[in-house]
Amino acid sequence: MKKKRSLNIFVLAMINVAAICSIKNWPITAEYGFSSLFYFVLAALLFFLPVSFVSAELATGWPERGGVYLWIKKAMGHRIGFLGIWLQWISNVVWYPTILSFIAVLVLSTCGWWRQGPTEPKRIKEFNEAGWDSFQKGNFAAALEEFLDGLELDPDSTNVSGHVGKGWCLLLLGSEDSTAIIAALEVGNTSTEWDTAAWCGLAAARLNQELYAAADSLAGLVLAADSEYVFIKFASGEEINWCDLLIIQAEARFITTLYPLAWQAIQLLLAETDSPVNLPNGDLNPADSSTWRVNGTTFALYEAALAEVIHILAEKYRLE
Repeated sequence: MKKKRSLNIFVLAMINVAAICSIKNWPITAEYGFSSLFYFVLAALLFFLPVSFVSAELATGWPERGGVYLWIKKAMGHRIGFLGIWLQWISNVVWYPTILSFIAVLVLSTCGWWRQGPTEPKRIKEFNEAGWDSFQKGNFAAALEEFLDGLELDPDSTNVSGHVGKGWCLLLLGSEDSTAIIAALEVGNTSTEWDTAAWCGLAAARLNQELYAAADSLAGLVLAADSEYVFIKFASGEEINWCDLLIIQAEARFITTLYPLAWQAIQLLLAETDSPVNLPNGDLNPADSSTWRVNGTTFALYEAALAEVIHILAEKYRLE
């Protein structure tokens, strides 16, 4: 004859604990970590133990079958007893489907069989694409909003496109927060796809910071990688390209009194057929004062003539 199996005290206790501390509470419990143990102990002392003592006392006083229904019936009558046991039953009718649905969604979402809307990587890509589209149209404020939305989903350095876009937008909007510009653009150094775009922006940012050697060096890195570098062509037809980088080099070198090197950068720009600068014989010789004439204006100093050439070319090519 088979021995009847019965539930011991431990199993009964765990059933009650599982029913109250259900799986839907796990995320909240995980957030608190080990400190949640304090609340479990507190619940045991203030809830589980009193309920256990009450149940033990009632079961001892009325040992007949019936449980909650019997206890309420003895105290308040048949109708209230029925209401009490019905409420207990209906709560389980609602509770079990809810918790089973929660478990099903959790399993399916973990396994990747169920998705609610586009995944984060896809949304980030969409934000970045919208940002660069607005950037190309010259709408830097709208582009910045798109990049920032993408960076809210992924603020880490993995979103290189978003960081570089943010840095460029801040730069072209004239932001005075040089720290934010530099931090955003420097993320581009981690990607071979975005490093030259980052160096180009960093060169302009360092020039604004009056870090002339760094600006010259960064512009040189881009030009060494591609002497005819084009970062972007705007819908208007204008470009941010190698000409802007040469202007950065010329200005940085002029300010640091590296006049021969500044002139080298200028000569590459003067080779353009639509150059706005007119020089005698196309030359500016520090040893020949007759060449110190720019667009018909004669200067008493070589440095003044060179400064005027840089100014004219900067008006045409400077990053705006």
